[in-house]
Amino acid sequence: MAVPFLPGTHIPRAFSRLAERATSMETEAVFSYIQSTWLDSSIWAPEEWSVYRQTVRTNNDTEGWHRRLSLKAADHKCSFYVLVPLLRREAEYLPVQAQLVREGTGRVRLNVYVNLDEELGQLWEEYDQRELTTEDFLNQDRGDVCLLNRRLLMMMMMMMMMMMMMMMMMMMMMMMMMMMMMIMLGYINLSPHDDDYHVTLMIIMMNIIIIIIMMNML
Repeated sequence: MAVPFLPGTHIPRAFSRLAERATSMETEAVFSYIQSTWLDSSIWAPEEWSVYRQTVRTNNDTEGWHRRLSLKAADHKCSFYVLVPLLRREAEYLPVQAQLVREGTGRVRLNVYVNLDEELGQLWEEYDQRELTTEDFLNQDRGDVCLLNRRLLMMMMMMMMMMMMMMMMMMMMMMMMMMMMMIMLGYINLSPHDDDYHVTLMIIMMNIIIIIIMMNML
């Protein structure tokens, strides 16, 4: 549902109109849950969870920060004496991060999200100028969200195909390197009982590791 994209004061009326269209017990149950949890709640009002005119509409930034902090801690159950220095370093970095956000350089965003924000900004402008009704706005916004989902799905499929191709290439490279190793060991006629066998094997393995690292860097 796209009602959070509306101003907070417009959400209850728009939601009531949508609820009137519920034609099954399942959809009625969904609308009843949203009504009791989000609209009639004594904890938060629609104005508090409305994302009208906001560029940050999810908690992805917070989740990313928490994931980065967990990686720095290297343990999800780190001790108090490890956590406090980490939080202190984060606090020392906060002024720099705030300055980057003010300058508009603190967030790295995909073009698909930038384009979506521009389209939403245009829709909000038309809605404020009463060029769009609430129903038209929600229908248009729903189309933009669906378009975003299709774009993300295509990007994910392309990334998965690229990862599969890279994995196949790595497997082929590994097979070729194993064959080369077997050929080299057979060519120089070394046996596991020879003194130079393990040294030669270590050199070959180091070369293989270097090739793999270079492939990953690409």
